Amino acid sequence: MPWVPMRDGKSVYVRIIGKGSPVIFLHGFGMHSGHWLPFLLPLSHRYRFYLPDMRGFGKSAAVSHNSDCVLTNYAEDLHDIMEHYQLTGLPLAGISMGAFVAMQYFRLHPENKITAYLNIDQSPFVHQSSDWHYGMFGRDGAVRFRILEELHKTAAEFGPDCLFAELPDDFQQAFLHELSEFVGYAVSSPAQRRLVRQLWRFPLLANQILPASHWFAYNTCLGAYLQQDYDMRPLMASLNFPVWVLAGMKSAMYPWQGQKYIADQCTRGNFIPFKKSGHMPMVDEPGKFVRVTGAFLQKHC
Repeated sequence: MPWVPMRDGKSVYVRIIGKGSPVIFLHGFGMHSGHWLPFLLPLSHRYRFYLPDMRGFGKSAAVSHNSDCVLTNYAEDLHDIMEHYQLTGLPLAGISMGAFVAMQYFRLHPENKITAYLNIDQSPFVHQSSDWHYGMFGRDGAVRFRILEELHKTAAEFGPDCLFAELPDDFQQAFLHELSEFVGYAVSSPAQRRLVRQLWRFPLLANQILPASHWFAYNTCLGAYLQQDYDMRPLMASLNFPVWVLAGMKSAMYPWQGQKYIADQCTRGNFIPFKKSGHMPMVDEPGKFVRVTGAFLQKHC
C-alpha cells in the first residue's frame, strides 16, 4: 500500500519504484517524490527506491504536521516508514530540506540503520553567524531571514483551514513574491534567476511550481527554520558511515564551502563538486547526477 501509517495516526504517501536493493530518497522543500523519477528510473532495474511525499507536499499535502519542529516530525516519519517496510542496512539520500531531515534523523537515532548517506546541496547550518558564512541564501541570508520573519508573523494571524484565495490580497502577493524569490535561489544562472523572480506576477504559472494551496505547510516549515536550533555541525564528526556530498558550485541557496565542511568533518566524507550546477544538480547536470548516484549505490548497496 502506498499510504503508510505514522505514529500519530496519520498516513503519508510513499512512492515505490524499481527492484533490487532498497534505497530511500527524500525530496526538498516545494518538491514531491515524483520529481525524482526522471533521474532514478535509469537505475530502477538494480535498486528499489522508496520515495516519500513528506507532510505538506505532493500526495501528502493535506497531512498536517504534529510538531513545530518539522525536521523532528519528518525524521520520525522516516523512522516509521523504515519500520513499516522493515528496511535496514540501506543507503539514504536527500536534497535540500530532505537532506536536513536525514541529518535530524541521524541526530535523533544514533543507532540508525543507514549504511551510507548522499547529501545533495544542503549546508549543516541554515543561519549566518560570526563563525559561519555558508547558511541559506549565502551572503543574502541575514536580509532574507528578516524579510521571511516578518512574513511568518503576518501569516500567524491566519489558521490552517484558511484557503489561500481567502487571505488578504496584499498578503497573497507578498507570499507569492517570497516563493518566487526562493525559487530564484534554486536556479543556476542569473538570467534564470531574473525570470523566476517575476513568477509572483503570474499566479497561475507560479501555482504550477509551488502550489499556493499548500501555503500553511510552507509557513510551518518557514517557522521551524526561523525558530528551531538546526545546527548540525556538531553531528558531522559522529557519522561513521560513508557520506558523499554533491554540491552545486554555483548554488545561490547554499554556498559550496559549507557543504565541503560536511565532507571534511565526516570520517568517511567524499566531496563531489558539480561545477555547472546550482541548487539542483540533477536538473543542471542530469547525466553526471545519474552516473554519480549510480556509483554511490553500486559501492554502498
